Amino acid sequence: MGFFTSRLTFGHNLTVLLSLGLGALVSGTVPRKQLWLVGGSALLGTVAVALTFDRAAYLGLGVAALVIVALARRSTRRPLAGVLVAVYLLTALQPAIRSRAISAFSPQANSDRIFIWSRALEIIRDHPLHGVGFARYPEMCSRYYDRVDPTFFMRTWAHNLELSTLAETGPFGLATMLWMFGTVLVALFSRWRQGHPFALGGMAALFAWLTIAQVHDVFYDTKVMYALWFAIALALS
Repeated sequence: MGFFTSRLTFGHNLTVLLSLGLGALVSGTVPRKQLWLVGGSALLGTVAVALTFDRAAYLGLGVAALVIVALARRSTRRPLAGVLVAVYLLTALQPAIRSRAISAFSPQANSDRIFIWSRALEIIRDHPLHGVGFARYPEMCSRYYDRVDPTFFMRTWAHNLELSTLAETGPFGLATMLWMFGTVLVALFSRWRQGHPFALGGMAALFAWLTIAQVHDVFYDTKVMYALWFAIALALS
C-alpha cells in the first residue's frame, strides 16, 4: 500500500483532499484549461474512495457535497454541483457500496464501536475533570476493556473525536478543541463571503473531516491531519 499503511487512512486522506478539490472546481477557482485535469482527478479519486469500502469516507464525501451544493449559489459553475451530486448518487446505486454505506447506521454492524464508546464513557466518569492525559488513552483503556472482554483487540482511542478528547483532557480540553475548530469554521465562512477562491473547498474539507471524526480517531492520524491543515491553510492564506 506504499505510503498508506491502512485503507482507512487512505480513504480519509483522499476524502479531505477531494472535498478541497471539488470545492475549488465548483467555486470557479480552477482555470478552464485545467478543468478536465482536475475534474478527471476528482472522478478517479471518487472511484478510489469507493473501492476502499470506507463507510466514514462515504459519509464524509456526502456531507462535503451537501456543503458545496448549499454554498455554491454565487458561483458561475454551479451546474457542476449538480453533476457532483449525480455522480455520488450513481455511485451509491452500486449494491456493494450501498449496502456498505447503510451498514454505518446498523447497531449490529457497529457493535465494536458501541463497546468502545461504552468503555470511553467509563473512563470519562472516572476522570471527569482533567482526563487521563493527552494521547494516554491507549495506555489506560486496557484495564477498562479487560473487565468486560479481555479478547477485544481494538485498543487505540475512543473512535470519536469528542469522546477521545474528553477522556484525555477533560472538559477544558474539549472546550479548547471545539473553540479551535469553531474559530477555523468562522474564519472560513468569512473568507467564503469575501469570495476567497479556496474557502468553499476548505469548508467542505473541514465538514468531511468532522464527519469522519465521529467514528474514527483521525485527530491522531498524521497523514490525514496534514491534508486537513493544508486545505485550511490554503483557504485562509
